[in-house]
Amino acid sequence: MTTDPTLAEQSKTNDGHRRQWNVVDIIAIIGLVILSLYYLTAYRFDTLFTVASRQADFRIYYDIPPLIFEHLKYPVALGDHNNPFPYLPSAVLMMLPISVPPRSLALGIWILIQAVSFAVVLKVGLRLTGMASLPGRWLVALVAALLVELPLSWDFRNHNNNMIYLALIMLSLVTRKAWLSGLLLAISFNLKLYSGLLFAGFVWRREYRLAAAMAIASFALGVIFPIIVFGFSGYLQLMGQWLNELRYTISPAGQLEAPATLLKSVKALVGTDTNSTMVILISGTSLAVWTALVIGYFVLAMKPSARPGGNSDKARLSDICVLLMAPLPFSTRFSPYHAIVLLPAFLTLLSTLIDKNETSWLRGVTLSAIIGGQLLLLVLPHWELRSLMYLLSFTFIVIALGIVRYAERSSNPDPAMT
Repeated sequence: MTTDPTLAEQSKTNDGHRRQWNVVDIIAIIGLVILSLYYLTAYRFDTLFTVASRQADFRIYYDIPPLIFEHLKYPVALGDHNNPFPYLPSAVLMMLPISVPPRSLALGIWILIQAVSFAVVLKVGLRLTGMASLPGRWLVALVAALLVELPLSWDFRNHNNNMIYLALIMLSLVTRKAWLSGLLLAISFNLKLYSGLLFAGFVWRREYRLAAAMAIASFALGVIFPIIVFGFSGYLQLMGQWLNELRYTISPAGQLEAPATLLKSVKALVGTDTNSTMVILISGTSLAVWTALVIGYFVLAMKPSARPGGNSDKARLSDICVLLMAPLPFSTRFSPYHAIVLLPAFLTLLSTLIDKNETSWLRGVTLSAIIGGQLLLLVLPHWELRSLMYLLSFTFIVIALGIVRYAERSSNPDPAMT
């Protein structure tokens, strides 16, 4: 029996290509590890665990929940206006275990959770976009991470919880058990209210079991659990204190303390007072246009049906990304790290960009959106313009996701209409 030399040569060539891509992926993974460790620690281990200012937001998560638990009062009620804590009582309880170990050990555990969450978001993102077995997939993941370099660095350097929040949502999308997926979503919602919009999205997508599981778990975690711990009167007191925290963040004094808001960006752009008619008009118009754009995405690109293209993992991830971006421009604390939700969005666009089966026009749209968002960093470099810059970046991304989403749905027409 003889072997076809052409087939043998082709097999040898394919093996060589696979080995080359494996090397590329290994190098990309090393790059991701170096990048994440740099942002998480700056490799300053001599001061990271001993200098309090280096621990940034972790100090808030470590110090404030025990005070709230002990006094049943939030920071503003205790006279601390420098560290508002607009987290639900349920989030206070979820953060309490962080303060149990010694501070240095707790910080080490928190950093580990941040790093694992980063890996989860990338791994699940690659899976949902169909790149899980693609040669060079980790190079794509590295490119996506570099595209969100500012939000990523802000979240990791501040030791905030945005990546953890995003990892909970991403895990819920690949969890087969509706109750467990709903619990993960409920934890994310009680940690940050932004993901509450996902409930409406799942209803729109006709994922009724998941929407119900999320609603039930959110009520249990956000209402029943705190009542059991604090008692009904204590729970009501804490809810009142939490509302006071929100009122403070919305107030002029709270807005001055905010690191970034859309109002501040518009103020810096037009050069007038935050309360001026011009600033309010431009801000309101921007938010109205943004709202119309998000609604347009769901009406035109994501109309639920039995179409195969409307139910793919990639289409679902695209919908989730838009739902996560939608409430952010309205936030009174619209900081760069909130834009970490762009990470799965960029993975979605990059999967289209490198797909040779897609049309050149569609790949050009995704490339334009990616480049456009990066150019905004150069055009609007001033710190106070960051919120406006991200609103414009979100706009580019949502338009591109909508076009990709519509193209995928159109390429899989409704069988009832054919």
